[in-house]
Amino acid sequence: GNLQRRLYLAAGLLELADREFDTIAAEVDRYSEEVGNQAQAGDLEIEINSASLNTFLRQKLRPLQRNCVVCLPDSDLQHQVIRELKLYGVRTLADLDRVISPEFLDALDQFPEESGETTDVGVLRAAMMYADLNKYLQDAFQQSWSTMTPTAVAMLEDKYGAEMVSLSLNIAGIIVSPSSYFERDLDMEVEFLN
Repeated sequence: GNLQRRLYLAAGLLELADREFDTIAAEVDRYSEEVGNQAQAGDLEIEINSASLNTFLRQKLRPLQRNCVVCLPDSDLQHQVIRELKLYGVRTLADLDRVISPEFLDALDQFPEESGETTDVGVLRAAMMYADLNKYLQDAFQQSWSTMTPTAVAMLEDKYGAEMVSLSLNIAGIIVSPSSYFERDLDMEVEFLN
């Protein structure tokens, strides 16, 4: 009696939770589609969050020829870079569109990662540094990462000069490593998911 009633009650709760998750997933999909439509129409006054960021980056980075950009799932790493974007002054997709300039996209294609891929988090941090290295390091860098790939450093050196980049990275405590923090973190996430 009592045990069976509790079992039915638990089964009902699971059914309700499953329906609610389906509804939430559908709403996120609708929101992402709406953001994509607004962005294509040129309306970029959309607040940055995980869903709007992923949708926008897929469109914005599509023309890249030599780098495959892996969008990390909604993760702590992505939330950290959203905090960095806000500290940098990027609050809307319009702000981000100005940071991910045509010059930056050209540079990203001129300096492909050896692995042939990078992450959305790496691209966003590189875009902020490419737009204004000192502003990123002074206002947005939270010391949540400490290594950069030689390719990313070379891209910055091409714009700012080796001496300035070396000095800025040394002051920030960032070291150059062939396997960046992002790639190792991505490998760990992929291993964890498998």
